[in-house]
Amino acid sequence: MRNITLFAVVLLIISCKNSNNTNKKAKPLLHELTNDSLRFENELINALDIARNNIKANEFKKIIKTDSINFPEYVTEISIGYLFSDSKRHLVIKRKMNYAAKINVYSIGDDNSFKQIKYLDCAYLTYVDDSIYDINGDGFNDLSLHWQPTSGCCLANNYIVSLYDNDNDNFSVNFDFINPTFSPEEHIIRGFDYGEPKDISLYKYKWNGFKVDTIEYISHKLNSEDTYIKSKKLLLNVTEKDGVLIKQIPIEYQNINDFDWFIGKRKTIKN
Repeated sequence: MRNITLFAVVLLIISCKNSNNTNKKAKPLLHELTNDSLRFENELINALDIARNNIKANEFKKIIKTDSINFPEYVTEISIGYLFSDSKRHLVIKRKMNYAAKINVYSIGDDNSFKQIKYLDCAYLTYVDDSIYDINGDGFNDLSLHWQPTSGCCLANNYIVSLYDNDNDNFSVNFDFINPTFSPEEHIIRGFDYGEPKDISLYKYKWNGFKVDTIEYISHKLNSEDTYIKSKKLLLNVTEKDGVLIKQIPIEYQNINDFDWFIGKRKTIKN
């Protein structure tokens, strides 16, 4: 599958990730970075203490909001329960500060011990939201983190998706999608890539276990207002030799999120 968020390497230094690198603000002061890092760490320590005291619960949820004159509001969410599977309990700790977020997922053992099985974080100003639901339609909930770049010309709703693997009580590698619409009941992802409306392609992918197969791309024919090319390959300046000419976008694409962007009905991009 084509890496549909490659453009972010050029446009952004600030992005969401699943490493333990320190989040950075645009042109931050050193003491601000240190304070933010320590604050996030202390919030995790406190959250883990609360979780230990409630780890036997089948269901537990607590939201902690802390702020002060010198610091922005921090929100810590602690959730215990059958969050991803009906047969296994997990602990999820989400820490959010303005537009930054860190998500830790722990597996809870039969002895009520827990170990971390997933970590995601999102840099300052790029975080939009996150969610837990069945994304690929296999009956188990998955983890999704939605982020947007802080600059750029075009629509860029990015999603980091990690599928829950019930057999191994773990998560898949991260999948990066740009401008997607997920259809769990079909096991399908439809969307479009990054760029100006006439220079981008629709895509259709299908979940194949913990992999993604490419089904097709639909691109504007060069110098044509109402003709498109359907192809198995995503090519620059695609021609009719590369696929099949079609005069209308299939109905299945017309209900995807922000479809108007693809057909040229632009909306303002907020940076």
